[in-house]
Amino acid sequence: MDNILYIYILFALIVTAAVMVYTDRFLFLDGSYFFSSMLFKEGFNNFDEARVFAQYLTQAPTVLAINIFGIEQKSILMKIYGATLYGLPLLGLYFTYYLLEDKKFFIFPLFSFFLSTFYSYSFIISEAHLMVSLFWLTLVLITRTTHSLLHLVSIYVLLIIATNIYESFLFFAILYLIAISIKIKTTKENSLRLFWIFSIGIILYGMYIAAHSTLNPRDPDNIREFLKALLFLKDSFMLEFYIAFALIAYVVCKKNSCPILLTLLFIGTLSVVVLNPHFMQIGLSYDGRMLLLIFPFGFGFIFLLFFYIKKISNFIDISSSKVLASLKVLSVVFIAFQIAISIHWSTYIRDFESALNQLHPNSLQDYQRTLVGEQSPHPELLDEFFLRWTYPFMSYALQQQPKAIIINEKSYRSLPNPYTVENMMSKTAVTYYNSPKKIRYYMLGIGKKI
Repeated sequence: MDNILYIYILFALIVTAAVMVYTDRFLFLDGSYFFSSMLFKEGFNNFDEARVFAQYLTQAPTVLAINIFGIEQKSILMKIYGATLYGLPLLGLYFTYYLLEDKKFFIFPLFSFFLSTFYSYSFIISEAHLMVSLFWLTLVLITRTTHSLLHLVSIYVLLIIATNIYESFLFFAILYLIAISIKIKTTKENSLRLFWIFSIGIILYGMYIAAHSTLNPRDPDNIREFLKALLFLKDSFMLEFYIAFALIAYVVCKKNSCPILLTLLFIGTLSVVVLNPHFMQIGLSYDGRMLLLIFPFGFGFIFLLFFYIKKISNFIDISSSKVLASLKVLSVVFIAFQIAISIHWSTYIRDFESALNQLHPNSLQDYQRTLVGEQSPHPELLDEFFLRWTYPFMSYALQQQPKAIIINEKSYRSLPNPYTVENMMSKTAVTYYNSPKKIRYYMLGIGKKI
């Protein structure tokens, strides 16, 4: 019965991801910047050597679409990039389920996924999502009781890729080392022991890269902001309600899994978040990364305890109806929550496109004088989908032939070359910005006109 439930949940997640791809949710914050960067360079946007493999994996389909297949329509390229970003974590979940010898243990990757991505799913651009997918795949492969040659090769490949995915490898590697130490102790074949010993070398190398990147971050604010993200967890009241719902389901629900409760939760969550955008409480970069570290690491450790200590597994039935009821509640609330955010994001995108269409050709306009600023018909969305430095990139992404750009007067000057506002118009033009200083800007063309 739990196997069927897992399949239903995976299917529901695919449908939910399809909604987010359709509404271009990946454009949120850094997503629009990454997308625009690939179009400007007509290639990979590699900005951090410690995460280079993540950048290649997530950007490869879009870069191939541009350079090999000659696709120039931004609307199509956005769907390709969004499908890659949202598809890779789900693909990781599927292969994790497929590789598990005892499917009941799939409960741990699912709990990890729902709790860690509840807030961070909007910030899908973060490499941490891919790191978590590789983490579960690798941990499940290591703990298998039997290994084919393909399994062993896959372990090496996944470990090598993970060394340059994200800094959380430094922490996930601890669980790898625990599992591999047990393997070395219990393996009788010398060749397999040698295999596991070599794998420790790869892990230590990855830990070195992750530690160096953590101590010497690309952005000096990383460490400070990462520590501040811990405070976000205590103020995340929606996350607290989310966990509380699961606990209530564990206590109240019986074998029938409370279908009425699930229906009410879906309708209630969808209605509350749609009617009040404040309840979205989207976890930003550091907040999302913190969640994508704490929950996977915690459930990964619990997975190892249940897998290797049979007394715990015999004492607590992880496939009981109460545990599965909690999982159902998490999945239902998660899906309703994400669909509600997608509805708001779709409205926000329409407002942004309307604002661009109302601007004069070759104009540069501060957001406060547009429909995404003080004149917005949905001002509550402006407070939730913030960081206005991304407005030029949103403007570029949402126009096939850029004719106008929305900026934030206070932050547009800090944009790095070649992503300056001047270069985003894709053609030579002269325009005036309506500011007290009446500054004149020359719009310079660069690269391919997409």
